[in-house]
Amino acid sequence: MGDYNVGPPSDCGGPKALGPWGDRCVQDQLKQKNEQGATLVAPCNTFVCVISRDYWSAEGTMLVGLGLFWVGAVLFCNGLWVLNKIGDKEIGVIDVFVGSLTLLIALYLAFGPGADLDSVKGATFLLLFTFTYFWVAWNRWNGADGRGLGWFCLFVAITCAPIFLQTLLTSHGNFWQIWLAINWASWGILWFLFYLILAHGRTELSKFTGRLCTAQGIYTGWIPGYLLVTNMMPGVQS
Repeated sequence: MGDYNVGPPSDCGGPKALGPWGDRCVQDQLKQKNEQGATLVAPCNTFVCVISRDYWSAEGTMLVGLGLFWVGAVLFCNGLWVLNKIGDKEIGVIDVFVGSLTLLIALYLAFGPGADLDSVKGATFLLLFTFTYFWVAWNRWNGADGRGLGWFCLFVAITCAPIFLQTLLTSHGNFWQIWLAINWASWGILWFLFYLILAHGRTELSKFTGRLCTAQGIYTGWIPGYLLVTNMMPGVQS
């Protein structure tokens, strides 16, 4: 989960360099001279990954797929936990695991080779969810009532709204971008429900929220993550 957004393909090919998602286009740095002495920008032929403004590569596809696949797992399991299908002493295991995994991805985006303003933006959004998973695990360990986590969930829900709008408006009809926009809207709704339950004690919403969380684990994480890592996602070119 993060600002994973893929733009339309370029019509050109040219030199590339290693960036935070693998092959990085350096068309703004490397230039070629034509026979008349004019300069031509060396272009590239891959998809744009808006999370870092770099160009989509097999490594980038796998990394996004990896993150989303396990986000699907953690949402699926947490939904079952809300429905009392999983005990308090068990749920922390997957929360810590997925929190650690997404933390590593976020650190790579923010501080890895080729990091830029847009990759830092992607890391910023990803950490919203990373911190949620760690906080859930912490509350299971110390027995906190969760009100603080509830107010943080409101912060996440509000942040999801402009990300959804921006992703949708810049989708250009791309299948994966539209799906991603729907994911952001879904996460915003789910985190708002967490806010109502935890900060305001609306426990009558728990059953619906648990079912929704389980469903979102499937259609916002598990399925798109699987399609990305197997190179089967429509609208994404490895």
